[in-house]
Amino acid sequence: MDSRADVSVVFETENEGPKRRIRLADVMAAWRRQTSAERVLEWIVVAPRRPTAEEERLMNGVPARWIERGDLRYFDQKQHGVLESRGRYVALADSDARPDEDWLERALEVLDGGDPRIALVTGRTHYLPGPFSREVTIAQLPNQHSSARDTTHFLAHNAMLRTEIVQRIGFEGGHVRLGASTDLAERLIAGGYRVRYEPRLRATHNYAERFGQLWKHFVVIGYADAVFRSFRGGKHPSLLWEGVGRMRVLGRRLWELRLEAGIPNRRVPLSLLFYVYFTVAHAVGSARGRKRLPEPFADF
Repeated sequence: MDSRADVSVVFETENEGPKRRIRLADVMAAWRRQTSAERVLEWIVVAPRRPTAEEERLMNGVPARWIERGDLRYFDQKQHGVLESRGRYVALADSDARPDEDWLERALEVLDGGDPRIALVTGRTHYLPGPFSREVTIAQLPNQHSSARDTTHFLAHNAMLRTEIVQRIGFEGGHVRLGASTDLAERLIAGGYRVRYEPRLRATHNYAERFGQLWKHFVVIGYADAVFRSFRGGKHPSLLWEGVGRMRVLGRRLWELRLEAGIPNRRVPLSLLFYVYFTVAHAVGSARGRKRLPEPFADF
């Protein structure tokens, strides 16, 4: 092993599914191709199952630990892997998000050469082609600017953190499907740390192939948002007021990021109409989450 190896890579597996166009094996293969692969100290996979033959083959030659835990959700899987990590840095990998081959190299440029107050670096993710994928990119993955800057949020499939900091502060509310990453970013910033966005860190995320899959996906997001707000003890605004606020945010993001996302001006009215659909589905999920009804399921 290279004496410079100091990066632990933590793979979650809750995002697996038979209809995913990006699989855990695809993500592992992308990590084997990294231009700075010599910096990888270990892989840690947290999963409720045993590895497949293909996954075992991809782990050959890599110091890897496969931890079987069937009782952990997405962020809890990540947190468990983080606590097991021995590297100076920990990279968070999702089973359905494939990093570009220079992802690690670009992340290390920021954390090795930057301000030690930078607790994590995150990047730019786009979805696989699919119905309204550009609009959903702006709605869910709003770090799409072409210039580097500090940010207030990150997505946990496209981030590398200083291990000591995240082990000490950690994700909270990991039993909730979404929300813990935004919450961690807020707590890091409140503690005097910086969250850095670097657009050269690029990843490709799985996406729906059919329009009909989107409604369930947006309902899941609304449900998780409401449950995490309850977990944090926050007050819930009326669904109407929340919907108005969401449309304002989405409209502002659309205008600011439409060209970055490849949305021509002539498409903007259709995009806004789609965001009405997004907002209604989110409200349906939020209403379910506020009542703590059974959690909905989406297949992407």
